Amino acid sequence: AIFELEEDLGFTLFDRSCRPMKPTPEALVLRRHISRVLNDTKKLLTQIRQDNLIKPTLRIGITEALSTTLGMSIVRQMLPEVSSLDIIVVSSGFLYQRLLERKLDIIITNDAHVPTERISRKELFEEPSVLILPKSMERPASHKWTWEELNCCGLPLIRFGSENGAGQVNEAFLRSQGLKVPERIIAHNNTMLLSLIAEGIGWVYARPTTVLQNEHLLDRLHLAPFPDPQLTRKVYMFHRDDEYGPQMEQVLKFAKAELRDNIFPQILRFAPWVESQIRIAEDDEE
Repeated sequence: AIFELEEDLGFTLFDRSCRPMKPTPEALVLRRHISRVLNDTKKLLTQIRQDNLIKPTLRIGITEALSTTLGMSIVRQMLPEVSSLDIIVVSSGFLYQRLLERKLDIIITNDAHVPTERISRKELFEEPSVLILPKSMERPASHKWTWEELNCCGLPLIRFGSENGAGQVNEAFLRSQGLKVPERIIAHNNTMLLSLIAEGIGWVYARPTTVLQNEHLLDRLHLAPFPDPQLTRKVYMFHRDDEYGPQMEQVLKFAKAELRDNIFPQILRFAPWVESQIRIAEDDEE
């Protein structure tokens, strides 16, 4: 089939003089052109559906920490607005690539380093970090943990997996501050990580939304303010330029309402000290 295609085109597509075979320069030019045409065609089809009031199919990718709280609310609110809704829980490290590959239409992630060429971004909210400790490490509310105390507490720091957005935030913070803490365990799932802490096996620092997702473990955990310097993360929404803009605005509106009316009040019940550090982005912030 490839030989027949090359005969029709009048040039070769692969350099067969080496192993593995490599595309020829002409093949790469052709591929770039075809990719642009396909991309433009998909944009055109999306616009035609919107102009004819045809409800679109919407695929949303969201990080694990927000899946059972914000994700559930988005499903409830957006379902009447679309013909079908596919919400996928994926680690932050994979969300952007799936958006580029057109496997997702909107993503919600804390990855601020996503390139914005051909991608539109809106900030959603910002939240601080908290210490999540076993009950055995509970101290009076007035006690402020230090990194020296945590280093000598006798329990290791449990790390998030490197593909996890929280893990990337945490590792970058440790490197930037030159901090070294004992660590022996890596957990690739938020619920498993907090369950290990509830069993007294280690401790971690994470964001309040991660705790809220695992509210059933709260009575076996001790939450405390994060030691100085503070560590916060911003969560963003992304979509491809000129596609799903109206749906992006709808999701953004619903998400901010859910954060303001339900998620933040629940967080303040178990971590009241974060009230001055947690915020919803203004409409003009990017």
